[in-house]
Amino acid sequence: ISLISANLMQANLKEANLQQAHLEKADLSNASLQGANLEGCHLEGANLTGIDLQSIRLHGAVMPNGRIRWSR
Repeated sequence: ISLISANLMQANLKEANLQQAHLEKADLSNASLQGANLEGCHLEGANLTGIDLQSIRLHGAVMPNGRIRWSR
């Protein structure tokens, strides 16, 4: 799924399966992502302000700073 530069600010994405999604430069600020699967996602340049990353599955995701997250 390609959501590059998408405006998802304050979106309700609870339990969403966004595995392998392309979210480069997407605005996810203050979105509800509890329990979402973002494993393998591309989040380079994404705005994750206000997001609780501990409740999201991020194994193998490329984070906004370009680093890969291997832990939950």
